[in-house]
Amino acid sequence: MDIPNSYGYMGGYDLPDKDEKRQIRRYYTRVALIMGIFILVVNIMSRLVVHICCGILGGGFEKAAIDAGREIFNASPLLPVIYSFFFPLAADIVAFLEGLAITGADIGKKLRCTDFGGKDMLTATAMFFGAGTLGSFILTVVLMIWTMAGTPSQSTEMAGSIMASCPVWLKILTYLYICLIGPVMEELIYRGVLLEGLRKYGNRFGVIATSLMFALMHENISQAIPAFFVGLVLGTAAVKTGSLLPSIFLHILNNSLSSVSTLFLERMDTEKIRQIAMGALETGDYDSLDGILEQMRPAALMMGVQFVIRGGFTAAAVVIAYKFIKSRRKVFEPETPGIRARTWKCFFSSFLWILIIIAFVIGTIV
Repeated sequence: MDIPNSYGYMGGYDLPDKDEKRQIRRYYTRVALIMGIFILVVNIMSRLVVHICCGILGGGFEKAAIDAGREIFNASPLLPVIYSFFFPLAADIVAFLEGLAITGADIGKKLRCTDFGGKDMLTATAMFFGAGTLGSFILTVVLMIWTMAGTPSQSTEMAGSIMASCPVWLKILTYLYICLIGPVMEELIYRGVLLEGLRKYGNRFGVIATSLMFALMHENISQAIPAFFVGLVLGTAAVKTGSLLPSIFLHILNNSLSSVSTLFLERMDTEKIRQIAMGALETGDYDSLDGILEQMRPAALMMGVQFVIRGGFTAAAVVIAYKFIKSRRKVFEPETPGIRARTWKCFFSSFLWILIIIAFVIGTIV
């Protein structure tokens, strides 16, 4: 017996034969080209271009010259930021266009939203921040285990120092990418063309698989774990509404809140704080520590506001999740053996997808 899922696929109970499995794997391989193009631009072409630039700056392509050129490259605030954002943007554009050609997704239709009211948006926002909080909690546990195992943690100090030394116009462009261009492009790719391709045989599989790719794409465990959980919410919203507007809004909101916190932290004069603290220790004049509080007050206030916003929505998410579980409703259609045989089994037997996952995992761990 065949049953239609919410995407219109017929074939719920019947198991695929060898010919159909071959066709499905071939289809998944075509969809994998979306992420393959992204990796090609970000992880391969970008490194090749930087390697060539370092050779030119160092006056040759011997190891010593390239190392000297790399020091010059890293000393300039402009070049690393262009490397960090120009290539990802180029990869986003190329991957999106490739995805449109492969899936034929109607992006114009997905950029309209008619059946999603204010209450629905508040619910989605609550679940989004709730998922982010859950991901952050799991991340904390993972990092604790990571630290106890003696594994060095990934550092973002270099990126922070680069941003701090950037000229104002470059900071504006960078935050424009982080808060607007990046979220829009990522939603067009992951909840747009990639989800459109992977949900052909099942919505649940499509949402989980795209969330996994969205998480691994960050190649940073501190971002990957929360990104996976918020990706589940963004993907579910995209499937249920048929629109990318809710996920684009939530993605922009999240990145903007994080960027505002970063801006306030950057405004703190850490050197002055250090001098005040050292002076208090040397002279015993602990009343001077009030200067530290004065330096930290704006950032602390902003962090407090964000805590209230995220905490309030997270509390609402717990209530919403409890009521949903109690009602025994399902988010997606049940996965039958026929659907599982056409999704997970065929997906993980696609050689190109395995290579993509391995490449992302290596980039995340190393």
